[in-house]
Amino acid sequence: MDNIHITFDCDSHARIFIQVLLSHAFRPDPSSALVEEGARVSLSMSSARAVACAVVTGSNTGIGLEIARGLSRTLPTVVTSRSLEKGKAAVEILKKSEPELDLHLIQLDIDDGTSVEAFCKTVDEKFPGGVSILVNNAAIAFKARDPTPFEGQTEPTLRTNVYSTLRFTEAILPRMKRASSGRRIVFLASQAGTHALSGCSSDLQKRWTDPSLGIDGITSLLQEFQDGVSSGQYREKGWPSSNYGVSKLAVIAAARAYSKRLAEDGIIVASVCPGYCKTNMSSHRGNRDAAKGAETPIWLATASGNSITSGGFYHDQQQLM
Repeated sequence: MDNIHITFDCDSHARIFIQVLLSHAFRPDPSSALVEEGARVSLSMSSARAVACAVVTGSNTGIGLEIARGLSRTLPTVVTSRSLEKGKAAVEILKKSEPELDLHLIQLDIDDGTSVEAFCKTVDEKFPGGVSILVNNAAIAFKARDPTPFEGQTEPTLRTNVYSTLRFTEAILPRMKRASSGRRIVFLASQAGTHALSGCSSDLQKRWTDPSLGIDGITSLLQEFQDGVSSGQYREKGWPSSNYGVSKLAVIAAARAYSKRLAEDGIIVASVCPGYCKTNMSSHRGNRDAAKGAETPIWLATASGNSITSGGFYHDQQQLM
């Protein structure tokens, strides 16, 4: 058998190489465009196949950046950042320490529908094989000393941490279903969510832990919480005094709901508490570094499916719920 290299000129942004192994019995038609004089094809095997990628939201810093570092050692990984400037700086830091990392920067603000649409379009162009791993890491938390009143923190916290995260997940799902294998969704949650559950009334606890609770039920519960905050009666209605905690309780419940919905598609879903890490969100007062916090999210995204209970909530590779 002969090794025949076929090449054509591509634009300056896309040089690809493919090696076609042909038998002696095959003889290309000289009139074919593939062998037309002046045509030069250069296709790389990695670009020619339908390659899937990992996507990590909020990954220009902290735990998200460390998750992107870990995943990019084995597959193309998209670093996302609201600011392209900050994203570029983050990627440069990673590539300087590990030049072989397969990193790709795409601007993303999950709170901005136009940004999400543009992001999905770019992913479709760059990764025709779809998205095999989605790590929902982007989130906000008001600092303890922030002067914004409790009721002023509720809507922005739930918007980013829950509503925008769920909308982004829905936008990525069709691209996950195109991926051929290893499909995972990992939600970064927190034990603040389980503490919030403990602070709920017994009736609310039953509703939050109902095995049949779906995404619509989760958003209905959040609306009740918001209504209680607006009226100043959320405590009387059985809710805890933590916007962040309630948002992460919703994320844990969403992972469980998605795990049931996507089971037939073979997509494993889990949520995880990374621990109290030294990041911007904690004003660098945590008791572990971001790399340690990234370990279990990376494990959930890559470990054998037999090692993970879909819908489970994890911390340090141990299932908590």
